[in-house]
Amino acid sequence: MVTIALTSARCSPGVTTLTVGIGLLLDEIDGPASVIEADPFGGVLGHRFGIGGDKDMLTYAAEIRKKFEPEVLFKHTKGLGRLHCLLAPVDPVASERALDMSAAILAEELPRYQMHAVVDCGRMSGRSASLPFLAAADHAFVVTRPSLDEIQASLFAVREVAKLRSAEPGLILIGDGPYSAGEITRSLGLQVFGVVADDQRTSKALTGGQFSARKLRRSMLIQSITSIAEELASTITEETGDRLPVGRAESDLEEADRVGVLNHG
Repeated sequence: MVTIALTSARCSPGVTTLTVGIGLLLDEIDGPASVIEADPFGGVLGHRFGIGGDKDMLTYAAEIRKKFEPEVLFKHTKGLGRLHCLLAPVDPVASERALDMSAAILAEELPRYQMHAVVDCGRMSGRSASLPFLAAADHAFVVTRPSLDEIQASLFAVREVAKLRSAEPGLILIGDGPYSAGEITRSLGLQVFGVVADDQRTSKALTGGQFSARKLRRSMLIQSITSIAEELASTITEETGDRLPVGRAESDLEEADRVGVLNHG
């Protein structure tokens, strides 16, 4: 199983949407999978999908400070379709506090679970409380739009993440212009791992909007995210040692079968 950490250099290039998409498709291709909302600026998934409540990363952090047990994680997750989702508190102060208390432990423990994990690390900062996830993940990516200003800002994020790892993170592009993946690699030496279709209408299904599952699956957005998820799943190496078995989550969505790809079937 693999752990993937996603970040960006600026706000709203699509990190959260892509996190949900990759998580859902990894769960479908080779599940189970989870999404960790590790954004120090506060969580949005609870509101977007209507699954917020009294359990989140802050309650998880408080409990593991008393006594850590691997199984305790799933007492604080919500079911986003069949995904286990650890929500960040909406309040940025509470979110950063929760990460300060739990990020290092959780980043180290994720490989012990028999599940894929996709971590939304929010916007990159050299002092971000989500850095432990970027350091420990099997794959780290900077998500950006391929415009001049976004790519320039992403250079900073790539350098910051590279300080934490033995190799530079890859780029995931949202849209294929004005600069192509090939041009970015030739000009700046940055490795582009994948390109996601820039389909803002269809992407609403991954931000809590209702959408026809059949139409969503045929969309260029889902097809492009599927290609990324399949490539990530193909990087799994032979697992050694004992891992904690994990099943699929029970959905906390009232009408999960109406929310696009959240209908697994």
